[in-house]
Amino acid sequence: MGSKPYFGRLADPHRPPLQSKTPRKGPKFLSEQKNASLWFKCTIVLRQSPKCDSHYRMANVFKGRLAALFVGALFVLPAPREALAGSDWTIFGNVGGNASWASVEPRGPRDGGPRFGLGFGGGLERRLSREISISGGVRYSQKGVNTELLSFGRLNVTGQLILDYIEIPLHLRWQYQRRGWDPFVFGGISYGISKNRELRVDQFSFINVDVDSRFDSPDIVLDVGAGAETRLGPGLSLRVWVQYGHGLQDLDRNIQTSYHSRTLTLGVGLAHRL
Repeated sequence: MGSKPYFGRLADPHRPPLQSKTPRKGPKFLSEQKNASLWFKCTIVLRQSPKCDSHYRMANVFKGRLAALFVGALFVLPAPREALAGSDWTIFGNVGGNASWASVEPRGPRDGGPRFGLGFGGGLERRLSREISISGGVRYSQKGVNTELLSFGRLNVTGQLILDYIEIPLHLRWQYQRRGWDPFVFGGISYGISKNRELRVDQFSFINVDVDSRFDSPDIVLDVGAGAETRLGPGLSLRVWVQYGHGLQDLDRNIQTSYHSRTLTLGVGLAHRL
């Protein structure tokens, strides 16, 4: 029998049940602990006591408000005078192809190949100067990984872990103005809300693994990319770009393993200056 890769632990009948990183029951806190200390332990250290439920929800609300604050920066950042020779605002829409994979621990001999999917969305962009702009929006991104679940000698059971997200990106872009195609680079951060989670097995339908509660964590992704833009007409332009997304959040709630997303996107879109 060959050694089992990372996701082989999902369907191995001889392993004990997986432990959750946030089980419903956990150690009890002493009654004399202060609220500040309880919040710190629930949010940073333990996150596993029934008394932590309300504090854990507060932490999630705080993350959501922080993401909303980033997007709100589009409307409060002032634009320099040299950027006012026309509209400061641009609306854009785009579509692209994703190649997504995972960085997992502990690693196996075959941790899986990339899953290919789509990503699409749109948003608003505001010029801060002639070369610099800030943008925010929303996009739907199909992620996951193709993986080997079990290995019995020469028999390999493969499947596809599907993790789709609704992402809220905030990007800063620098563009070099020239005739023809204008090159640009950009970078920023995206906050992803898990939308679809499932495991599809290729050969044997009786293998059933619950990944819905195990991979329900939001994703925080560091984005970097480059591309070019050309004008098609008054206020209308075409953009092509390539982007790499480096997941910072451990999406696997199992305390024995970890899963960090990686995504490479090739996209095309239209932008119209308002």
